[in-house]
Amino acid sequence: MDQSQKESLINTDIMSCYVISYQDGHKVARPVETEAEYRALRGSDRQCRMVDACRNGSTEAKRRLLQMNYSCIPTDGILRGCKTPSNSVGMDIDFDPSDPAYEQKMAEVPQMILAKKDEVGLMMLERSVKKGYHMVFKRRPELSQEENLRWASELLGVKYDGGAKDITRVFFTTSSDAEDLIFLDPTLFVNEELGVRSEELTPTLRENKDNKKEVEKGNGEANNSSLLTPNSSLSFENIPYRNIVEALEDQLGGVPAHGSRNQFIFSM
Repeated sequence: MDQSQKESLINTDIMSCYVISYQDGHKVARPVETEAEYRALRGSDRQCRMVDACRNGSTEAKRRLLQMNYSCIPTDGILRGCKTPSNSVGMDIDFDPSDPAYEQKMAEVPQMILAKKDEVGLMMLERSVKKGYHMVFKRRPELSQEENLRWASELLGVKYDGGAKDITRVFFTTSSDAEDLIFLDPTLFVNEELGVRSEELTPTLRENKDNKKEVEKGNGEANNSSLLTPNSSLSFENIPYRNIVEALEDQLGGVPAHGSRNQFIFSM
């Protein structure tokens, strides 16, 4: 990490919580700005169904789980190749289910982490979909990403996943239930209510917020046909409307049959 990156981290309060989607074969990211939005994403019917299916052995379901990034600020919404760390760090803690002490570790580790939440700067702790936990903590700007992970690992007495040490690492998210989402600090999120002024945002975050306002302004002007055949150049928070509609179609049983569009739009 060069000096300018360190200084930028010291002079901003921006953490990182991005939800990931795919566009033209690339992972794209948009910021989750509030705790309410974060909980709603995790608590959707589709997400909960995918979590249950994954825990029952479905490999396809895991591919469809929500993915989050907590360690970087993607340039122009593109995750791959991002070099800008945020003020938070995502950490993956896995255990071997064949270990005789597996159940004991799974029971003890959350309490051990929560006991040191102030010392580590804990921002989020969740049970992963199968064999461990994910946590997010405040970055120590003088340390690299891996040095931050090593520091937290030594402080808490748990091993971090050595294969999950890049700032662009994504985490498969679970539900909003208390047994999955164990701890959440609202300062993880970028929003003006928590004191992050628009002029302090990176260009990408500022553009996302401006786009959201434009979309909300134009929502009243949309007609039924635009909902079903969205212009590929339009997007909401960097997610093309076409992708949003396709996801809704997937949840609602496919493309509406002729004559049933009004009911489909009502369901959407």
